[in-house]
Amino acid sequence: MLKREIIAEDFDGNKYVDIAYFHYSKNEILELEIAYPGGLRNHLIDIMRSGDNFKIYGFFKKFVLGAYGRKSDDGRRFIKNAEQTEAFSQSQAFETFLFELLENQSQMETFFNEIMPMGSDKPSKMTEAQMKALESGLVTEEVKKELLGE
Repeated sequence: MLKREIIAEDFDGNKYVDIAYFHYSKNEILELEIAYPGGLRNHLIDIMRSGDNFKIYGFFKKFVLGAYGRKSDDGRRFIKNAEQTEAFSQSQAFETFLFELLENQSQMETFFNEIMPMGSDKPSKMTEAQMKALESGLVTEEVKKELLGE
């Protein structure tokens, strides 16, 4: 889970700090890997190389909003729902954060890499469902190696 303090300006011209939380579970990342031919990371590389700003914007808007949520009070769950995602998407904090990412490729790459649950901590134990998905042939060998930490 990532915590970001976003300094934004409300519609009355007042500055405020919004604390935003972002997280993708291993299962959510696996679903994204399967959804994009060649995998999520390769999809991002392809759209970045294309230089198509509309595709880059669309990808990161969806990626950021898909990761947005809040930690439960007991710390056992990361809660995402349409109501809170919509509220965040309508805020100046979201606009500020998204455009900070879009205007700085280094920040964009850092956010992407930090939010990946498999980043530096390669999964040592995968669920049975994850293993079946990997064995099903729905993901490429390259993605399979990355998911398995090879």
